[in-house]
Amino acid sequence: VTEKGAHHLDFRSATKDDPDWVVEQRRQEVEIIHGWIDQYNKDIAQM
Repeated sequence: VTEKGAHHLDFRSATKDDPDWVVEQRRQEVEIIHGWIDQYNKDIAQM
């Protein structure tokens, strides 16, 4: 959840003017998505 700006700002293309908080939020989102992919791959490997 974006608390400091527009709810969609983190989904827009990155720019040099992005505030630090949105850069960090994007980093966290990528980390979460990587976790989903890793878990999916583990689940598939167990089938």
